[in-house]
Amino acid sequence: WNGEGMDLVNLKRAAMAHSTSKIATARDLLKISSLGFRGEALHSIAQLSDLEILSRGGLSSSPSSGWRVVYNHQGEAEMVETVAIAPGTVVKRFL
Repeated sequence: WNGEGMDLVNLKRAAMAHSTSKIATARDLLKISSLGFRGEALHSIAQLSDLEILSRGGLSSSPSSGWRVVYNHQGEAEMVETVAIAPGTVVKRFL
């Protein structure tokens, strides 16, 4: 997303194991140019701490709000709420 934030669909599944928005088909595996998958890192963080992510995509339907998602230790979205946030993403973890 290059600092542009996430939509709610991707935000809800961001911390799930093996989660990615980079691969839609098997053919996409041949064109990967990045160095990793955020789903693995965020899932590991969710397993070890309390994780929340705030994000607002640049194409958000609201001009000033995005979402705050709190994840359980399996990386599943446990709570979702609307928050005021600039476009982009903030990841918070609490040990």
